[in-house]
Amino acid sequence: AKRVTFLGGLHYPPNAQGVLWFAEHAFPQVLAAQPDAILTVIGKQPPEALRSLGIPARNLEITGYVDDPQPYLAETA
Repeated sequence: AKRVTFLGGLHYPPNAQGVLWFAEHAFPQVLAAQPDAILTVIGKQPPEALRSLGIPARNLEITGYVDDPQPYLAETA
């Protein structure tokens, strides 16, 4: 699967707004071209609204804060 990763503090409103915008407006186009793509969102306080955008669970991974994001980044397209 292809992975698109956001890494940043989601407690900062512009980051949360940016990832929500991407998930709602751009990621559906990614899924249309690559149905097994995964959007991984790494960062503390992820917005709950991410889960209500209709992205299939198999295509959305919300980790919250992680000590070492390297394993996720290594799999990022």
